[in-house]
Amino acid sequence: MILSFIQARFSRVWERLLAMVCTKWIRVRGPSMLPTVAHGAWVRVDRRAYRNVAPSRFDVVLIEHPHRHGFLEVKRVVGLPGEEVALGPTGLTVDGVHTVQPITLKPEDYGREWRLGAGQYVVLGDNRPRSTDSRDFGAVERKHIKGRVTLGRVNHQSHA
Repeated sequence: MILSFIQARFSRVWERLLAMVCTKWIRVRGPSMLPTVAHGAWVRVDRRAYRNVAPSRFDVVLIEHPHRHGFLEVKRVVGLPGEEVALGPTGLTVDGVHTVQPITLKPEDYGREWRLGAGQYVVLGDNRPRSTDSRDFGAVERKHIKGRVTLGRVNHQSHA
């Protein structure tokens, strides 16, 4: 009985320690994720979230910019490996199916398309007129996704 109590206690302490080590707090700078994440907000990133599972559509993630080593950004996943993603006057289309998520695009974004290979994702900022994202740097490789934003003023399903 005492041994099981000690094991349970150790397990909880170990799990908390692991969570602390694998959690990164970052301060968001800029308006690219408004209204979901405000400029200056602190968000928690779970760096273990995608260890055994792939990112899902509409997850809010921390990425390393594919062309600026060490530059981290918060974005929303809208396109998954193997999909065809397009932007147009009606919004976001995935494999020919229009998403019902709210999306605001600039006319110059119309006609953007990505055919995603294995391990490639399309990420967009929620404030699309004021975001640098896959429209600028292309699809991101899985290795550039550093974790899932898990805390803060984040609504994982309300925006595309």
